Amino acid sequence: MVNKIITINGVGPALPELAENDLVRIASDAQIQTMLPTTGFLRQTQVLTFVPISKSTLWRRVLAGTFPAPVKLSARVTAWRAEDIRNWIVEKGGSGAGIESRDGGAP
Repeated sequence: MVNKIITINGVGPALPELAENDLVRIASDAQIQTMLPTTGFLRQTQVLTFVPISKSTLWRRVLAGTFPAPVKLSARVTAWRAEDIRNWIVEKGGSGAGIESRDGGAP
């Protein structure tokens, strides 16, 4: 018998009736863990997965020199080095240092 895996992310339709051997896994965003690669390139959406800031804040910090600058891989492709993002995260130490509040100052 093949087990069915049903993943529900957030609020969704009601669960279908399941047989005894069916497996149900309800996964929230907090349960899904994405790992930051040690090398390679990350596109903007991938960077924002690891750094909880808006796109506007990301680019404002790049221009201010407080966030790693991306590299141009081609005329239409911009990416960040995974090593640079990893080093930036380590420098911040998860302490909240350098996080701006809505009024532009420190929290």
